[in-house]
Amino acid sequence: MEAIVKVMDDAIKKLEKVNQRTFFNTVGEKGKIIDEHKLSADSQTKIILEIFRTMDQPLAAHQVHAMMPDSYLVPITSPRRSIACLTPCYLHKTEVRIMGPKGRMVRTWELNETES
Repeated sequence: MEAIVKVMDDAIKKLEKVNQRTFFNTVGEKGKIIDEHKLSADSQTKIILEIFRTMDQPLAAHQVHAMMPDSYLVPITSPRRSIACLTPCYLHKTEVRIMGPKGRMVRTWELNETES
């Protein structure tokens, strides 16, 4: 378990080095609240990266969302944000499309070959 935590912390540090944030303050929060939101976004991004590593196949945002712990409490925008933040450092968009939950074809992402 400690090894996974280290890998995930290294992943967040790698994102920080390329100035890729995992939280976007679109509503102007300040102080302690924004710090909590940043921690939550970082945690979600770590979980989502681990989902891609564990599954090792192309996944759509709604699939990732369904695999998240307590997914019923997490808006679909959270995995979408994390996927965007993890691209292109860790993920890339594939040409594979699958049927989405609204009856339309949606794109999938997968780990970069160097991250597999």
